Amino acid sequence: MMDTLMAECAKRNIKSVKGFYYPTEKNKMVKDFYGLHGFIKIHEDSEQNATWLFEDINKYINKNKVILINGN
Repeated sequence: MMDTLMAECAKRNIKSVKGFYYPTEKNKMVKDFYGLHGFIKIHEDSEQNATWLFEDINKYINKNKVILINGN
């Protein structure tokens, strides 16, 4: 998903992407999602709501190393 988002942003000449994490029971499993994709945490409040930033789309490295052929 992130690879596709970043590729589309690059095509549209978008330079940076900001993401938000809100701690809920369901979201706990993706707490580090943005960090694992190269985003830098730029803010976190006392309730652990966090803002993440990827500053230079051109420096994004795809994480999906699997090649799918015909959806398989």
